[in-house]
Amino acid sequence: MKERRLPYNFLLLNTFLWFVCTFSLSGQTVEIKDIRGLPLVGVEVFTEDLSFGEISDREGKVNIAGLDTSAILYFRFLGFREQIIAIGDLEKMGFGVVMESVDQLIDEVVILGRKEISQSEIPFQIRSISVEEIQSTQAQTSADALAQHGGVFVQKSQMGGGSPVIRGFEANRVLLVVDGIRLNNAIYRNGHLQNAITVDHAILEKMEVIFGPNSLIYGSDALGGVVNFQTKDPKFATNSEQQPSTANYYTTYATANSERSLHFDYSKGWKKLGVLTSLSYRVFGDLRSGNNRDERFPEFGKRNKIQVEDNNGNDLFIENEDPNKQVGTAYNQFDFLQKVVFRPNINHRIGANIQFSTSSDVPRYDNLNEIHNGQPRWAEWFYGPQRRFLGAVDYRHLASVSLYDQLILIASLQRIDEDRNSRRFGNQLLSTQEEDVNVLGFTLDAAKNLLNDKLKLEYGADIQHNLVSSTAFDTDIRTESIVPNQLTRYASDENEMTNVGGYLFLRGKINEQTTLSTGLRYAHSSYFLKYDRQDPVDWPEEFYQGIEGSNSALTWSIGGTLATENGFQLRSIISTAFRSPNIDDLSKIRVNNVEITFPNLNLQPERSFNGELTLGFQNSLFENISLTGFYTRLNDAITRRPYTGPGGETQWLTQGDTLNIVANQNIDEGEVYGLSMNLSMSISEALSYTASFNYTEGREISPTGEKSPLAHIPPVYGQAGIQFSKSRWSTDFYLRFNGSKPLSEYGGSADNPELATPIGTLAWTTANIYSKFELSPLISLSLAVENILDKHYRTFASGVSAPGRNIILSVRGTL
Repeated sequence: MKERRLPYNFLLLNTFLWFVCTFSLSGQTVEIKDIRGLPLVGVEVFTEDLSFGEISDREGKVNIAGLDTSAILYFRFLGFREQIIAIGDLEKMGFGVVMESVDQLIDEVVILGRKEISQSEIPFQIRSISVEEIQSTQAQTSADALAQHGGVFVQKSQMGGGSPVIRGFEANRVLLVVDGIRLNNAIYRNGHLQNAITVDHAILEKMEVIFGPNSLIYGSDALGGVVNFQTKDPKFATNSEQQPSTANYYTTYATANSERSLHFDYSKGWKKLGVLTSLSYRVFGDLRSGNNRDERFPEFGKRNKIQVEDNNGNDLFIENEDPNKQVGTAYNQFDFLQKVVFRPNINHRIGANIQFSTSSDVPRYDNLNEIHNGQPRWAEWFYGPQRRFLGAVDYRHLASVSLYDQLILIASLQRIDEDRNSRRFGNQLLSTQEEDVNVLGFTLDAAKNLLNDKLKLEYGADIQHNLVSSTAFDTDIRTESIVPNQLTRYASDENEMTNVGGYLFLRGKINEQTTLSTGLRYAHSSYFLKYDRQDPVDWPEEFYQGIEGSNSALTWSIGGTLATENGFQLRSIISTAFRSPNIDDLSKIRVNNVEITFPNLNLQPERSFNGELTLGFQNSLFENISLTGFYTRLNDAITRRPYTGPGGETQWLTQGDTLNIVANQNIDEGEVYGLSMNLSMSISEALSYTASFNYTEGREISPTGEKSPLAHIPPVYGQAGIQFSKSRWSTDFYLRFNGSKPLSEYGGSADNPELATPIGTLAWTTANIYSKFELSPLISLSLAVENILDKHYRTFASGVSAPGRNIILSVRGTL
């Protein structure tokens, strides 16, 4: 009997163990890390026959459920050596894979142009902002997140905006990119640009700030730098049975402007198809500024009186019950994103991307504060709903063919509605300027590895065609009658602009420590403008016939990186860059304070010569310590200067105001130079310290060699912070600071000297604390207090004071 039971027990035990092992493997997850133990995101894991293909998630994990134990997996990641491992060997390795960098220098992978590249190969300064960083400070907009984390100065004319300034360049000299698509269009202006907030920060995977000129990869407009927004992608299932779905949400309340924000996104994936939907809605009340003012200027920034209408529609200027409440800043915003990605196998990817952002009316707070002879100049001044639509289709092919190893094609359509509405105090006519912009774009990017991966060739081409419609009319607010054919912001009949370019870029490994890169780009820009004979201005005859023009540029760069074994790093680049004048530069008509800007169709492209040098160091204590110096020499820089109208007049009379005529003009030369310092160190496993410091100077240079201040140059600014994280609790404390800037250093009307104190911009420092507690793996609670001491301050060139003490409460979770 015993002899019979022994085989039965043996069989039972082996059957049980077989089921345990099979069950264990079916739910097994592979963890992929670099040699430092950090998770690698975006590693391609696939079988030879491509019957299985997956991308590692944010934690570097890939689920291999359902695969046979005899299967062989390929692990591929940009900048790392490919690995081929049998599942049986993975079991022996504890299902952990360590990938080795080709460069033997592990660094973050960033997006340059539309391709991934190891940050160690980039010869210029770049700052990557993760989704965790964006969430940690509970920023209200993308512009706020840039100011808090990106080493970027942000100007605000109203609360519903944020204009990034990078190395003294702003607006249409800074290129905004989302998912590889240029946001800059033909009417991006050269003053202060508030469009960054139309990108929903709640659905970003990360943001990257590329400092310095990047015309080679991106083309025109990237004189100061590039802000690259990357939205999240849907995830895929590992087999047809598994359909991962993820739902994320958060809600926020902030006291400074009674912010109420709600976000929800949902992602579902199959083996070859992934879908992602995102919705965000935010309501912002009037912003309260800080109460603790500089004793020299106790009234600065107070909103003592406000404009209201009585029951009969008459304008009144009455006392504001709370002078710190900046009445005329409230607005709300809605954002939508939809992505669908089809991946038939690991080598092919087709995606559709739809983004839509709209707002309520957004008051222009700086204009509402204009006072003439004791009365407000404007009863109303607001942007109509700001709408941005983006529809794009992209195709990506990873395969080693004769012409490329990687190919990326993107076709896009954008539509932007930008309306301005203003009404004089005591006047019943509401003036409206409506601008509609349609942008068709196409980009091609390819890369090929040569000489056993020691040399990489990248090349590409792009085209962007802009169609701009500009109309203007007045509306009687009492009778609702319309008066057409008013003075438009741009040419009243036709506005077209086309930008075409192509580039060639080489990057090679000289040895294990040194990388050199060089490249060329050719760009061509053309425009056509035509004015309507019904315009209220008698333009020259050629304006009615239509004016066309074009310009071109050949730019180049050469740079290199050096990383020694003991942690020292050197990055250096010299380059040329350009910016073609767009429709806004050429033909804008705009009233600003006591000036009116008139068209000047004789503008030439801005060109620059640039140099940059970065010294850095890394070890177990210092995650990063770096010092960057930069210098840019501008030729034909575009700036506003006194001008004459069509009849030779120097002043223009409109609605009872006599305005000085100015126009955009090319000055002879300019220079911008400065330095930035960054420090990041790990004091212990739970404690870290970060700091940044930015200094910029800019000068116009006359033909006689005389120098005067250049516009858009911020004062010294930066921040320092301590971050503590242990178990489920984290707390960050930051000091943010700005230096002063005297009026004598302002660069003219673009710096809004009338909005500063009588001596200019005041220095300020704020203390801020952010805490987060994970109630469970699926839900967390965040509490923050910004501007703890309730300091009143207004950032350089801004028209609205910054928030006072601001208590922020957020709940974030996953369903």
